[in-house]
Amino acid sequence: MAQWYSVENGSSGNVYDMKFKDQNTGWQVVENKEIYRTTNGGLDWKCIDMPYVDSLNFCSPLVISSDTLWISVNNGVYAGKSITLKSVNGGLNWSVINTNMNGQIFRYSFIRQNLIYGYLHKSNPDKYYLIKSTDTGINWSIVFDFSGYIVDDFSSYNFVNDSIGYISHGDYLYKTTNYGNNWYKIYQDSSHVTTRIWFINNNLGIRSKDLSYGTYKTTDGGYSWQFITDVEFNDIIFENSTTWFAVSDGPNRIYKTTDSGNNWNLIYQYTNILRLRNFSQIAKKGDAIFAEATFAGSIFKSTNNGLNWEDLSVFDRTGNFNTVSFANSNTGFIGGDYLALMKTSNGGENWSKFNLLGNPFQSNMNARIIRRIQFVNESNGYMLVFYEYHSDTLFFKTTNSGDNWNLIKTNINSCRNFYFISNNTGWAVNDTTIGERMYTNVFKSTDGGSHFNLKGIVTLSNTEITFFDSLYGYIACEDYLYRPNLWKTTDGGESWQGYDLGRVSSVHIIDRNIALATSYSQGIYKTTNAGNNWISVYNNPQTWEKIRFANSQTGFAITYDRNIYYTTNQGLNWNYSNIGSSGGLLDMYFCNQNTGFTVGNFGKIYKTNNTGGVVGINSITTEIPKSFCLHQNYPNPFNPVTKIKFSIPVLNGKEHQIVTLKIYDILGREISTLVNRKLNAGTFEILFDGSLISSGIYLCVLQSGIFKQTIRMVVLK
Repeated sequence: MAQWYSVENGSSGNVYDMKFKDQNTGWQVVENKEIYRTTNGGLDWKCIDMPYVDSLNFCSPLVISSDTLWISVNNGVYAGKSITLKSVNGGLNWSVINTNMNGQIFRYSFIRQNLIYGYLHKSNPDKYYLIKSTDTGINWSIVFDFSGYIVDDFSSYNFVNDSIGYISHGDYLYKTTNYGNNWYKIYQDSSHVTTRIWFINNNLGIRSKDLSYGTYKTTDGGYSWQFITDVEFNDIIFENSTTWFAVSDGPNRIYKTTDSGNNWNLIYQYTNILRLRNFSQIAKKGDAIFAEATFAGSIFKSTNNGLNWEDLSVFDRTGNFNTVSFANSNTGFIGGDYLALMKTSNGGENWSKFNLLGNPFQSNMNARIIRRIQFVNESNGYMLVFYEYHSDTLFFKTTNSGDNWNLIKTNINSCRNFYFISNNTGWAVNDTTIGERMYTNVFKSTDGGSHFNLKGIVTLSNTEITFFDSLYGYIACEDYLYRPNLWKTTDGGESWQGYDLGRVSSVHIIDRNIALATSYSQGIYKTTNAGNNWISVYNNPQTWEKIRFANSQTGFAITYDRNIYYTTNQGLNWNYSNIGSSGGLLDMYFCNQNTGFTVGNFGKIYKTNNTGGVVGINSITTEIPKSFCLHQNYPNPFNPVTKIKFSIPVLNGKEHQIVTLKIYDILGREISTLVNRKLNAGTFEILFDGSLISSGIYLCVLQSGIFKQTIRMVVLK
């Protein structure tokens, strides 16, 4: 495994879709548009790292046939187009199929090995179409134009077999009996409500309507309907012609019928108000029944035909991870919203929920946020829990690597951040009002957080406090109205000096002279003289969150806009690395110079064990080349690492050239920027790690000024 890869055990985002191949193997599509896979019946869910997952701004429900998966991707980098992603090995690797359909495919209907139907929307002009593939999704053709029909993005459609299908919208129900080539209205309802339809065979079907209109049944192929229950079902599965299961979200209930839907029995009702759930889908495979609840990545499971149900979800609510820290190479903790606290004991490969507070605190769970976790050594660590709507602060301390966390009674209220340099000495900040203006108080503790003494006042909206040693430290702030927003101390916090770098989000101290800072409004700054002067090293205004270095040369800066940037020369040059993040990144931590983690929205955790796959550029000869040249990579094909060699000449008397070396997929989308900086004339070699991309053909492009050369590289796994 190389570069950055997902290690979380499930998402805290809302679940959009659920499919199971058998009672052990299944998939989820979650709110952050990522796909998670389970191989142990829903107990653990691992994210499938897909190239360009950030393009999944809209995706259709997942379609499966054994280990073959299809999903339609729209918007994002595919704006105005429809792209099909296909996997033949359960989602481990994906290939992109360009459907050449200029529109959005809202859902697929898999019929058999080769035949797939799709529902397509084109916005200019505004039209809907039935499309079909007869070669497992590789090629698509328009079967029918729904102009003049009452259909839209929310229409429910269902194919019973190759030729018979239904589309329902509002008060209209349409049917085809000739493979979708012709459609005719077979029923019109006077209630004018959105409906969902399910057919078990050519004649028997169910139609559930919104707005308390209940559920109806047909036995003549949809021509007539009879009322069967006032429950509005979100999903129904048919075990056989008589035994069915269904879910409803108002309130959260699971039902069962044994007489083809004439009578329904309530077999489960969810009532835990502290863990929001909303049943939307149900599936049955073998002895296992799975019910999907949209909130917080929830899956409910029954193994005794619905008599008992277990909530398998990890998270209580949909939330974000805010902080990560490790006691040692194996033991680490991540904290987030709604008291989400995760622990790993195997170097971050797996994470499980750690119960911190217990029942006395659960009533206030919704407003409590784990703001920061910091280990000062292998045994001792601190944790800050902030109560969003009250002025209290919960400080916890561990002396046994996190096995137990003990509440510390402290004299500081509404604490928003802290940093400890040792087991006893640390600093903390909170908000204060002087006159009509808000400020940040700076406190210091020498007794492990039990008591804090006021040491100074700085700008409002603290984002980070950090120290290099007992004397030298920084505070970063993001006050919109007032400056400065970067403060330095050289006497352990007794006095503070301000610097104006805009709204500062994070500072990383390499040594007493060298530090780097991220500014929301301006980019990345660096000092080499203990903070007395700061120079801009990367002018790029973004929502920068954290800057962290794995060693003195290799560092990373993450943004809330899902980006990660890296440097291999102590910040002089910065390159963008597309790790496929689907949500904002909020914190980063390096255990050593190779192993690091970054966390963020929807319970997302990325890990690297080779410093993100970042490698330096090696000069391999002292001779000055006479011309530009991008040599063929070696080996080629490769799996997963290949060497790329290129030559830069002296051009127009200039020994320095701006050089970019980028990797693209066959559709022209950028995979990675390997070089984007000035280089001396010479011949260079760089490694490219393709561990996280699928097999296929990729383009490597070298460009400097008007010179541009491309080679083809083949990843073969």
